[in-house]
Amino acid sequence: MVKTREEVERKFRQIPEDAGQEMIERVKADLKRYAFSPAFLLPVKKPFLTMTKAELREEIDRVLDLDDEYLLKRASGFSDDPQQIRCAQINLLLYYYDLLARLRKDLPEAWDEIHELYEDD
Repeated sequence: MVKTREEVERKFRQIPEDAGQEMIERVKADLKRYAFSPAFLLPVKKPFLTMTKAELREEIDRVLDLDDEYLLKRASGFSDDPQQIRCAQINLLLYYYDLLARLRKDLPEAWDEIHELYEDD
């Protein structure tokens, strides 16, 4: 779990670079067949399944800049610590985007994760 800006930057740099638009659309269509919908604490500004790495950066920056009061209202019941809410949302964004990027690279182990979550009993 990343907790500092440095850890966020390190994890962000480890995420594979963007795939081409055709692959982004193909993976989006494949994931929709599974009804794949990542669970986030807060609304994400752009459609997640077509998000690029640059848009992920923008979303992380947006979360870092969110007002404490807004965070407490939107994630009530999760935590009464706005920083913990920020960290949790950023960790979810990084986790799911890393999975998405690996799916776009057509890595078998990434698809295994999807199959395990959505097909296996």
